[in-house]
Amino acid sequence: MRFRVGQLVRGPFGMLIGIRLAYLVGAAALLAWIPPGRLPGHSVADAYRHDTAWGGLSDLVFGVFARWDSSWFLAIAHDGYGFTPRAPAFWPLTPLVLHAGGVVLGSALVAGVLVALVASGIGATLVARIGECRATAAVGREGALLLALYPLALVFSAPYSEGLYLALSAGAILAAFRGRWRIVVVLAFLAVCDRVVGVALVLPLAIVAWPGAPGLRRGGRIATAIVGPAAAVATYSLYLHQRTGDALAWLHQQDGWYRDAKAVPVVESLWRALVAGLRGGWHLVAHTTDGGAAHVAATDQVSITNVVLLLLLVGSLALAVVAWRRLGPALGAYGFAALLVPIAAPTHALPLLGLTRFVVVDFPLFLALASVLTDHPRFRTPALTTLATLGGVAAFLFSRSLSVG
Repeated sequence: MRFRVGQLVRGPFGMLIGIRLAYLVGAAALLAWIPPGRLPGHSVADAYRHDTAWGGLSDLVFGVFARWDSSWFLAIAHDGYGFTPRAPAFWPLTPLVLHAGGVVLGSALVAGVLVALVASGIGATLVARIGECRATAAVGREGALLLALYPLALVFSAPYSEGLYLALSAGAILAAFRGRWRIVVVLAFLAVCDRVVGVALVLPLAIVAWPGAPGLRRGGRIATAIVGPAAAVATYSLYLHQRTGDALAWLHQQDGWYRDAKAVPVVESLWRALVAGLRGGWHLVAHTTDGGAAHVAATDQVSITNVVLLLLLVGSLALAVVAWRRLGPALGAYGFAALLVPIAAPTHALPLLGLTRFVVVDFPLFLALASVLTDHPRFRTPALTTLATLGGVAAFLFSRSLSVG
């Protein structure tokens, strides 16, 4: 048992938690040294905030990344879905876990940070196992490291849903690879209860189920791949119908977040993202040329964000292709499918808003990048250095409630 615990701590589990704690403590130290002014990152949930730890220094450390959507998770954990019509956009598993953890620990904020860290550590371990299963152990370890260093992985040390979702989604796919379909149903159900992007699991699970099982067994496995996500959507919709009278409130409330409630054709959404990104790039060049860098105003943040998000989308799609070719159709399909939610539900000014957080749980992309770096080791150090540096910048900005896409 000692050996297993030590192996766990030295493996991807301990590595991810160690890296994320380092950023957390560093950002907390900067907050203590250079306190921010008014924090703009909280919204309607401000009036319902319960994001305190045990007082004193613990409030600073545990609350350093309790920004933006974390206020909504904490508010729902404390008050349920009745405090504002916009709340149903957040799926129920993380608020339930935070509520239960808050009862045990005396603080939903503390519970949220600890659950996110432990769950994401488990998720990193499962991602490494998947990488070893589909490629090599080196690819698995490298993929987990890249995941831990990804700038928006800061949500793995905050009251957000990504850490729990990573563990559940990676666990469902690994269980499918190993033929444990009863476990697949449970984990896929819970994954969708945590984040709606979990419906993307249907495609890779069905691909895994297709070969190697003739006739009725094949149909049964494919049905198993569908039943978990479908049951989660049905359960949450039934609850919302009883609670609010609108079974599809989780979809209809996307309008409150400036997203199109009705899915936009992928081609149209991609065109919007391309136009916004190119227009943003031209806007920045024109402003810098006309008046110099000093004239890049706050309004140019939209242009910068659109350019960055477009570059991220192009890179993510390229890595999804690599995942398909090197890791197999199931992981490649999941790499693409997990990107469809932010693509198909664009916002107006920022068509790809939220893409940075969707990518953090799209683990086949990190395994694909790991496979490339394993084949071309001279690029490894620059890649890791770049991610680590951007991670520091993201942690600084996020701790001050500044948007990082």
